[in-house]
Amino acid sequence: VGTANLLPGRIAGRDGDAVEVSLDGIGSVRLPASAGLPEAGTVTLTFRPHATHIDAATHADDGGVAWLDGVIAGSEFLGEFVRYQVRVGNAMVTADQPHLRGATARASGTAVRLGIEASQVRCLPA
Repeated sequence: VGTANLLPGRIAGRDGDAVEVSLDGIGSVRLPASAGLPEAGTVTLTFRPHATHIDAATHADDGGVAWLDGVIAGSEFLGEFVRYQVRVGNAMVTADQPHLRGATARASGTAVRLGIEASQVRCLPA
């Protein structure tokens, strides 16, 4: 059924309509409570590679996107998109980015911010 990223973690807290999830070896992300997260306990967040954005390491946070700091570990040109492997803490995340004519691929070792569309994150019970 395709490629999916799996990030294990635990519910760290709730604040209004947001849930903070502490991801193992990565850090914390805030997601909308509507993402189907349980009240407490361990979880695995899953999302597809195309539900990501790669931006400059200086990119500021914005709503609706969970941002993580990472480093490009490798890439593969796949025609209409480039598949990047991004090291985020202790995890490797697959991120598909559209290939646009004239665009330069991000080099291995480049520090980036990896944005995950919060609406596309699913929660698997532990």
